[in-house]
Amino acid sequence: MKKFIVGLLVVIVVAVVGLYATFKYQNRPPDIDVYSMYLNQDPTPKGKTALFVIGLSTTEDFDPTWWHNIYQHIAHVRIPWPFRIAALADRGVALMDPDKDYALEKFEPTSLVDRFGSDRDMDGEPYIEKYRKGQVEWIPPTE
Repeated sequence: MKKFIVGLLVVIVVAVVGLYATFKYQNRPPDIDVYSMYLNQDPTPKGKTALFVIGLSTTEDFDPTWWHNIYQHIAHVRIPWPFRIAALADRGVALMDPDKDYALEKFEPTSLVDRFGSDRDMDGEPYIEKYRKGQVEWIPPTE
């Protein structure tokens, strides 16, 4: 019995150490510390100076890849590893009625499209038919 308890304790300690090591490895800081480079730089301008203004903007057309990359970057920077898995989990397809895309109260849609402008799912079934069957639910927009 004593060997069993000691063996169990060893397994528990090894599991805890392994999980802690995995947590530290998955959440390690980047190789280059840009913030410390920014703090340690010489603030005295040399040569010709100019003002460079940049902003985060999107194109006029919706580009899902751009939004996916931005969201992935934010999630990997701000959300720790075990919680990031749940945060990035797929929760379905967002649909909208092109005629009432800013509706704040529930209504009966006439057509539904996904983010690519398609009115059908991967199997070719129209989203509006899924709505009529009760497989799609209306969720009000957040504030």
